[in-house]
Amino acid sequence: MTAHLERVQGEERFELTAMIDVVFLLIIFFLCIDFRVLEAKLPASLPDVGQATTGMPPPQDVLRLRVVCDEPGTRVSMGTANGAVSRFRLEGHRVSWRLGPVAFRTVADLRAALCDVFNDPTRRSRGDDGRWAALPVVIQPGPATTYGDVARTLDAVKACGFRDVRFG
Repeated sequence: MTAHLERVQGEERFELTAMIDVVFLLIIFFLCIDFRVLEAKLPASLPDVGQATTGMPPPQDVLRLRVVCDEPGTRVSMGTANGAVSRFRLEGHRVSWRLGPVAFRTVADLRAALCDVFNDPTRRSRGDDGRWAALPVVIQPGPATTYGDVARTLDAVKACGFRDVRFG
């Protein structure tokens, strides 16, 4: 923006009204912006006190549980509303779970294996408070898995006693 010169009875003066408007708009903009949203989008991680000497974060063991869609199935309508399909079920939809190299075909088999891991004292990690706790579980849904598949998986994980569950 350039300041306008205006001649008034032989003297020159700057017309600052437009620049003052812009300054006020900038002030309002920066007052309204939420900087925490910007901070969350910036990929910055500061080292922890324990990491400052080594430069590397300590390795953390996790239990990776993959949900794999073996057969996506076909949609079967369960009802219509105004001529459009509103509800459907998947016929022939099959999933399996991979816990490390082992595959499970039923939720009952998965739950039994998860409970064995939960009760195994050698499969523990040290928590933030210094106490030993069950490993964190990372549920990794694959392509074509449904919300129901992930919900059943989460129910099986929680039923065995795992509390630190993440999705990845």
